[in-house]
Amino acid sequence: MANSISKTALELKILSLADATLNPLGLRIVDVDCRVGGRSLVRLFIERLDGVAETATCSMENCVEASRKISEQFDAIEAAGTELDWIPGTYDLEVSSPGLDRRLRLEADFEKQVGNDVKLKLNERLLPRGANLTGTLLQVKPETVVLKIDKDEVAVPLGQIKQANLIWRSPAN
Repeated sequence: MANSISKTALELKILSLADATLNPLGLRIVDVDCRVGGRSLVRLFIERLDGVAETATCSMENCVEASRKISEQFDAIEAAGTELDWIPGTYDLEVSSPGLDRRLRLEADFEKQVGNDVKLKLNERLLPRGANLTGTLLQVKPETVVLKIDKDEVAVPLGQIKQANLIWRSPAN
C-alpha cells in the first residue's frame, strides 16, 4: 500500500475492499473510520477519480451507488462464511464526500495540500506538543510530513498520524 497514515487492521481490510469495489465506478476511497462494538459504525469518505482534490466532489448519487456496492461486498463476505468476525454484530455504513475539511491519508493527499493548514490527531503524544497538532503543512518527505507550528518546524511520521484533516479557510474577500 502507498505510504499512508496509521490504520487498524479492520480499516486496512475495508480500504482494500473499497478500493477494489469503487475504482471501476470512477471513485476513490479517501479515508475510513470504524467504531466497533454494540452497533458498529463504518464511515467511508469518497471522491471522484476524474478531478483534483478541490473539484473531485461526489454527488449524492455517487455516495448512494458506493454504499450499495460496498454493502453488496460485505454481504457476500458474510454469506461466504469468510472473515465473519471482521465486523462483529450489526453495523451502520455511512458513505460521504470528504467535504471542506477533507481527510488526508496518503502521501499524495498531503502533497496536494502543502502550504495549507492541517489538523493532525496522533496515535501518541509528540512531546512537547501533545497528541493534537495544528499548523501549516510545509513539506512532505518520504513517510513524514513537516508542519510549521508557531515558529517551529515539526516533523511527524505518517505512521504516527491517526487522522488528518485540511482546515478550510474562507477565501479572502
